[in-house]
Amino acid sequence: MISVYGSEATKKFLVAGNLSQDLVNENSQKSQSDQFDQGKTIYYLNEEFFSILLNKCSNLNTIHLEHLDLSAICLSFLFSFQNLNTISLKWCYLGNNWFKLEQNEYKFSSPSNIRHFYISRCSSDRITNEEMRNICMQMPNLKTLSIVQTKSTLNDDLVDLISIYCENLENLELINTSITDRGVLSICDSIPLRKNLKHLNLSMSSSLSNNCLNYIAINLNGLKSLNLTSCFGISNISLLQNLINLDYLNINNTSLDRNKIRELLLPVLSKCEIEFGHEKMLNRKLMWTINGSRN
Repeated sequence: MISVYGSEATKKFLVAGNLSQDLVNENSQKSQSDQFDQGKTIYYLNEEFFSILLNKCSNLNTIHLEHLDLSAICLSFLFSFQNLNTISLKWCYLGNNWFKLEQNEYKFSSPSNIRHFYISRCSSDRITNEEMRNICMQMPNLKTLSIVQTKSTLNDDLVDLISIYCENLENLELINTSITDRGVLSICDSIPLRKNLKHLNLSMSSSLSNNCLNYIAINLNGLKSLNLTSCFGISNISLLQNLINLDYLNINNTSLDRNKIRELLLPVLSKCEIEFGHEKMLNRKLMWTINGSRN
């Protein structure tokens, strides 16, 4: 289909396969050629496929891959699309070497122009310090970095690398990670991030305490949105009062008190939409939603 219908006018490539854990376990016992030749299910993309895609659709600006086995390639393969600015991976099987930017014909010597990188709940998503350094150095122009982990493995050392190399970030999502207050301090100590960062999501980071709120309130008062869902160590409301530029604040499943939110936060953040539990608070009025989502 790509060989016949693909063209230079194609800007977005989105494909969702039907990869399951059963297939991952089954395929681990087979060669890559055997997996690809089965042809019964759409779950495996290899080097040959991306070569065809690059030849026919060289002007792609967005690649979204979901529920696919990508273990036959690595991240550097996607950098061969010179106009690419967005990479999104969700529920994909990446293999142990996916983040290693190995020397091959697809790797460009100059940094890529990727602006938005999303990776959500992919298997083998344990990123080492070396791999994170390579990723950040190859994508220095990132405006958005979103990492949603299946298992909490991303730690403070990796956040240090993000703070050093990704100075242009405006949107940072680190969800279900192992970062602590030290990782948040690393973000806040970055002078470029203090200026550029507008949206911060640290949901499901259970090791965070009120200290991180203090760092954020002092250094990141230009934030437009802050998501601290399931950060159970958050309890000091007064530290949030300094974030007067917030348009959206999610504090679901924290240790904050509902009444204190209404008494202390709403008068100060009167234009901020606040999510707490199954309630949505906006302009000092309490409105009920079905599940607390923004939609």
